[in-house]
Amino acid sequence: MSSRRRAASGAPLRDTALGAAIVLGALAAPGAAHAQSAIIYGSVSNFDISNDTGRICHGFRIDLDGATQNQSPYSFNAERYGTPRSEPYSGGISVIYESPRNPLTGAFTERTLPHTVPWFPGQCYQWNPLTYQDSGCEHFGTARGPERITAARGRWLCEDPDDHTVIAPVEPPTAVPFPSYSIQPPPAANQPPAVVIEIPAPVPPRPAPIPQYGDASWIRVFVTEMEREVNLDELVADNPAVVPMDAAQLESDWDLLQADPPGEGGGNHRQKRNGRDLKPTTRSVVRRIETYEYTGAYDPINHLALCADGTCTAPAVDEVGDLVSTQMTAVNVQSDSLTVTRSGTGPATSTPPTR
Repeated sequence: MSSRRRAASGAPLRDTALGAAIVLGALAAPGAAHAQSAIIYGSVSNFDISNDTGRICHGFRIDLDGATQNQSPYSFNAERYGTPRSEPYSGGISVIYESPRNPLTGAFTERTLPHTVPWFPGQCYQWNPLTYQDSGCEHFGTARGPERITAARGRWLCEDPDDHTVIAPVEPPTAVPFPSYSIQPPPAANQPPAVVIEIPAPVPPRPAPIPQYGDASWIRVFVTEMEREVNLDELVADNPAVVPMDAAQLESDWDLLQADPPGEGGGNHRQKRNGRDLKPTTRSVVRRIETYEYTGAYDPINHLALCADGTCTAPAVDEVGDLVSTQMTAVNVQSDSLTVTRSGTGPATSTPPTR
C-alpha cells in the first residue's frame, strides 16, 4: 500500500488475528464442531460525500451518540483539513474536521466547493490533484472499538451567508448512512452465528406542525468477506482489492431509506437490516453502501415517498437522482471457537489453524 493511505491518526487496528477463547468440539470420524458465537473487535467507516449544500464549506462534523472520551475514535486524515479534533457533547463525541485560518486575516485557507461535476471513483482524494481541488466532495472516516454507537450524523460546516469568517453545521444532516453491527447467535447447534448490519435512515424527520417523514434516499449495498482484519486507510473507492464494487458482490439493490415521523418508529422505511453467516475463517466483513437522491413524488401532507412501483423496491428512471455518498464500512470479527475435523484415524485439523 502506498504511503498516501497510511495517514490515519491513532493506532492502527491489529494486523494479526486476535486471540479468542478456543472451544474444541468432540472429534468424529469424519465430523466437525462449529463456532457458536463471535466477537466484534471494532468497525471502520470511510465515506466519499458530495457537498450538496449549495454553499462553500470549510469542514465537516461527525456526531457519534454513545461514544465517550475514553473511546474517542481515530480518524482518516489524508484530506485537505488534516487531522480532526474530538469534542465531547452530552451523550457522545464529535469528530470535527475544520480548515486552518490565515493568522492575519482570519480567513479560512481550505474549502470544499459545492458539488457540480460528474462523480467518479477516486475524484474526492487528495492524491488525485487534477480532480481534487475543485471536485466539490471529500473523503472522511472514523474507526472505533467494539462499543455500540446508538446513532451517528454527518454535517457540513459551511460559511454563514452574512459573515464568511463564521462556519456552522448545515441542517439537515447529510445523506450518508452510518451503519452499526451486532452478532446474531446461531438458530440451532452446529450452525454459524451471523454478523448483522443495521443501516439507519440518515436524514431525520422534517419539522412541521404535523408529523412528517424525513427526506428519502435510495441505497445499494455491495459486500465481501476477508480472512484478515481491515484497517481504515484501506477503505477507499480506488482499492477494489478490499472494497466490494463488482456486480457479483451486490447484496441488495435499490432499497429506500426514509426516517419515520416522531413517535412512529419501527416502520420498514426507517432502516435496513442485513445478516451474513460468519465463516470460521472470516476476520472482516466489508460493505460499500451507495446513496442516491430520491427524486420521485412525496405525499403533500406527511412527506412519505410515493414511489411509482408502489413498493419502493424498483425505482423508475426519474426517481433516482445524483450519487450523494459512498460509505465504505467494515467490521472486524472473530469466531470464539474453532472448527475441528478428523478424517478416519488421521490427525485433527482446525479452521483457523492453531498456533
